[in-house]
Amino acid sequence: MRNENNFLPADFRRGTDPAAYGDAFGAFKTYFATGIDGIFSDNCDTAVLARDAFLAGRKG
Repeated sequence: MRNENNFLPADFRRGTDPAAYGDAFGAFKTYFATGIDGIFSDNCDTAVLARDAFLAGRKG
């Protein structure tokens, strides 16, 4: 996983600049919802924040 549009699935890209950040949180949420137990990311800070947000949303 990376934050840039060029590396995200089409549904999570924002705008037309391939180097701009897309909706990485949305992509992470979709992956976490599948029940996977691991993910590789070049943007570890985003991955941790997205995981924490996902887990907090599940507790509600």
